[in-house]
Amino acid sequence: MSANNNALVDARMLRQVEAANQFGYEATAVGTAFWGGDEEHEVPGGRVIVKRLPRRLEGRGVTARLRAVKEALLPFSLTASPNTVRALAAFLARDAAHGGGPAPARAARKLHSRAIAAVAKARLTVRRPKAGVEVYAEAARWERARARRLFFYRLFPWAARWRVVAPDRIEEELAVGPLLDQLRPDIIHVHDVYMTDVAARAQSRAAAQGRRIALVYDAREFVPGLAYTNPRLVAAHARLEREYIKRFDRVITVSEPLADLLRRHYKLPRRPELVMNVPVLAPRRPETPDIRTAAGVAEGVPLLVYGGGVHPGRGVQTAIQALPLLPDAHLAVVVRTVAWMPAELIELAKREGVQDRLHVVPFVDHDQVVHYFRSADIGLSPLLAAVNHEVALTNKFFEYLFAGLPIVTSLGAQADLVRRLDLGASHRPDDPADLARAVGEVMLRLAELKERIQNDHELLAKFSWEAQLPVLERVYREVSQP
Repeated sequence: MSANNNALVDARMLRQVEAANQFGYEATAVGTAFWGGDEEHEVPGGRVIVKRLPRRLEGRGVTARLRAVKEALLPFSLTASPNTVRALAAFLARDAAHGGGPAPARAARKLHSRAIAAVAKARLTVRRPKAGVEVYAEAARWERARARRLFFYRLFPWAARWRVVAPDRIEEELAVGPLLDQLRPDIIHVHDVYMTDVAARAQSRAAAQGRRIALVYDAREFVPGLAYTNPRLVAAHARLEREYIKRFDRVITVSEPLADLLRRHYKLPRRPELVMNVPVLAPRRPETPDIRTAAGVAEGVPLLVYGGGVHPGRGVQTAIQALPLLPDAHLAVVVRTVAWMPAELIELAKREGVQDRLHVVPFVDHDQVVHYFRSADIGLSPLLAAVNHEVALTNKFFEYLFAGLPIVTSLGAQADLVRRLDLGASHRPDDPADLARAVGEVMLRLAELKERIQNDHELLAKFSWEAQLPVLERVYREVSQP
């Protein structure tokens, strides 16, 4: 199995490594990292190898080349940040007054300091502020502007060629390709789009030596509909996916709507298989905390939890903006390390006057997340509007479900399940007042909803990881046939 991440933190891939071992395969997960050396770790059911990217193509994309030309030709005062320029001006002024050298040189430094100080002041005055609070609080507007740029790349696809725009794909070939040849796998299971070309080339090299490699593609996202990501990179990776997806013997994905969308968009010969992104239920370990204790919130105080990425498209800012309308509620946001919590969200909480009710709490191991969440009251998934979010069934959605928490979510497949199965309430995306309304509705039925979810064994069995295993095993067995 391969992915362009550390692999040790990829819960879905680690679950599948263990499952492959149960099916009788020797399983190895291969990931990448930008720093450190190569690493190898034992994990349940197999091992993880993390390859360090060589960075041989650092800065070789067209955008980076243009930036290098600009920085080489334009004055430093126009390319560096205004605050850096201002600091340099202050240094030059001091050096002109107290430094050595002949009088003409000191006078020149004094004039230079005044000139660049004026440039820095002008840039700080006229530039459009890009405060992170604005990026989060007005994320929907930023996404509309991004959609217009995506439309341009659909009209002119040559402007987003992945081999030029995303040279790190080539670096992953340099790092991972030789390892795949060395491992001599029977199946390469690729997670996300980024390693599809690496796997396809490994398959071709094996075929030239008379060996057969089967390819399985795990499409976790609808790449052309990715939200709040650089539009040129989105367009480039969509071209990468289109180029290679039909080379794969099977495609699996995480939701029924996404399976239909992938088949329609790429005209696939068969519908992708469904292996939902649901958690493994392992016994609770003694050292696993509960999220209420981690957040420092007393029993009986309403506690909302958000687990997952915190970039603008995930809508964490909507939940923070809803807190003034929920005066008794606290919000716990789970991040890998506390230092990774965007300062912009902390600033937004301060601006809304709710910083004392926003709690940043750390991750726990993927097989302990369900136990971690159980002491909360409601799980939030306030995704903002985007094509990919319409078809998503996120990992945290099922973690909330298995923790026995009612769910408040915004749109698409998740909202449909919430309404159809009476799991909580839905709200309009990017609407703090409507999110607060949905939370209020759930709080009125909290005990009833919690009891029903926790005791609905048929529902939990349907969405369990054990229910996904037969599909995954069948896919592996079928692609293994000559």
